[in-house]
Amino acid sequence: MLREKQVLEEYNKSLQKAYRSGIDEVLASGFGVGSSQFILFCNYALALWYGGKMILEKDYTRGSVLTITLAVLTASM
Repeated sequence: MLREKQVLEEYNKSLQKAYRSGIDEVLASGFGVGSSQFILFCNYALALWYGGKMILEKDYTRGSVLTITLAVLTASM
């Protein structure tokens, strides 16, 4: 009976360690994906802002700015 309780306690400790490890893994994965998404959307925002500036100040057409923006963002992936 005593040995059974010891084994059960050790098993519960192992389960808690595995649970914490899983939580840490999910958090790390979430931060990684979130960071990459943040960088991607910042690139789109920068391209949109700079494209608008080129249209207004340097007389580029919307089509040429869109083409350049998509080419640069696609190549950066």
